[in-house]
Amino acid sequence: MSLHRDDLDVMRKEWLRIAKEFERIGENNYLEVLVNLVFNLPEGTLEVESSIMNIHGVIEEILNKLKSKYSVNYEEYLSEDLTSLFISLSTRRLGSEVIKFLRDVIEEIERSSVKLRSIDGEVYLDDDLAVIFFGDNYRLTFISPNSDGRRLNVQEVVFSFR
Repeated sequence: MSLHRDDLDVMRKEWLRIAKEFERIGENNYLEVLVNLVFNLPEGTLEVESSIMNIHGVIEEILNKLKSKYSVNYEEYLSEDLTSLFISLSTRRLGSEVIKFLRDVIEEIERSSVKLRSIDGEVYLDDDLAVIFFGDNYRLTFISPNSDGRRLNVQEVVFSFR
């Protein structure tokens, strides 16, 4: 599906609005960003192990890029039934940099041959949970406290048209 100029403008505005929300929450402080990624692995083939190794190689490239650019720490877990690979990322970013980091993670995955099943995470200001987010290979939903501190703010952003 091709994107019209209006669609791109809407997407940019949504990302910008969420970025401003992170700036408000962070107030020039570093935020701890935790991101969990789940990737589908091929199942039911005779060459499952080689397929897993190929996908793992692609994911390693992505992780190395993120590590060099953002000083990301990560852990990897393979499900017992060998159908999912779980990656946990963590980094510290200023509020104004969090959305750029998340977009770079998503864009690196979209450029690769691996398929993202889900993404979720948390953003902390010191020891306090400030934002949670979750989504799939199409959109992310962010939940954060409203500026009045009494209500929650829910924002959804589409990052891909597949």
